[in-house]
This record gives sequence, C-alpha cells and structure tokens, in this order.
Amino acid sequence: MTTIEDGFLAAEAAIILVIMLWSGWNHEAAGGLKAMPAAAAFILFALLGQFQTQGQLLQWNGSAIGLLLLAAWIWRKLVPPSDRVYTLGCAFLLGFLQIWLGTLYGGSPQLVIIREGWDAAIISGALASLLTLRVTSQVVVLAGAAALASLYPVWAAPGLTVTVIGGAAWWDKLALAAFSCRLASLVVQALAASLGRVLSHQGNHPEGEA
Repeated sequence: MTTIEDGFLAAEAAIILVIMLWSGWNHEAAGGLKAMPAAAAFILFALLGQFQTQGQLLQWNGSAIGLLLLAAWIWRKLVPPSDRVYTLGCAFLLGFLQIWLGTLYGGSPQLVIIREGWDAAIISGALASLLTLRVTSQVVVLAGAAALASLYPVWAAPGLTVTVIGGAAWWDKLALAAFSCRLASLVVQALAASLGRVLSHQGNHPEGEA
C-alpha cells in the first residue's frame, strides 16, 4: 500500500540534484548536465506520472515510460557505438542482480538494514559504477535494470498481484540507486587518480635511484 513516505525520497533527491547543478557541481553530480534541462525533465516526469496504463497483471506509469524513452534516446545518441552492446549487457546483468537481491532480501527479512528494497537499490547502484563510469551509460544501465527487475513478479507469480512500474516507491529505489552510483563513481575516480599519481611518482623515482 502506498504511504505518504513513498515518493518523498525521489522528490528530495531531485531537488538536491537541481541545487547542486545550480551551485556548479555539474560534472560531479551528473556528468556536466545543466540545471535548467534537469529541472525541466523532473517537471515533465511529474506530469507524466499523472497517467497510467491499465492492465490485469502489469501497469505502466507514464513517468517510467518517459524515463525508458529518454534512456533509449541517450543510448542511441550519446553512448559511443562501440559501447552500446556492452551498455545493454550491463543493464541486463544489473537487472538480474536486482532480481536476485530482491529474492534474497524477501526470503531473509533479517538481512534488511535500512528498508525493504532500499538496501538492494544501494548495492546495485554501487555495482553499476563498477560497470561504467560514464554518466550517460549509467542512466541507461540503471533505467533498464530497474524496468527488467520490475517485470520479474509478472513472470514469477502471475495473477497474484498487479505490478505497477513507475510508482512512487519505484522512483524512491531508483533515486537511491542513482545516488549510490554517482557517489561510488566519484570514489572510484578519486582512488584511480591517487593510484595514478603514486605510480607516476614511482616511475619518476625508480627504486634504488640516488
């Protein structure tokens, strides 16, 4: 059942992102995205969220459809041709990982640390940063994985419940995954830069050199 908390995290994350973009943290937060396009996209998603398809087993929220269309456009226009197949493969891999994590946490509630569904989102987001550090590819991977994982209940237990893709709780988990992905990406980049400086220093000063 939807509670008043569902969707609050996603809305808060969107506001924080726009503030960061306006403050000059464009590259760190979203790979150079400007504040105005981001704000316009969030408003569009909010409007699309007012529409939802009807179905006995599966229902799509308009915001999720919009996100997948945006991800498809990014994949076609902004992801290098040499990386497109790899990016799709990463989306499927992460999607199946989310399904496994969901079943793991569902069968062992004692493993939940924060909230049901949130732990898996944080883990999958961090793993996405290990698959690719490019923001455009991360958008495709996270969006595709979230959609794939959401389709699993339709196949695993058809008819038991109506699966809604793009609801408020769905966006909360996607926002957590995106936050975890970007934070982990910055950590990986910082560690890589530090390692590069160490190796460069050792190369300039070979062991035993006076």
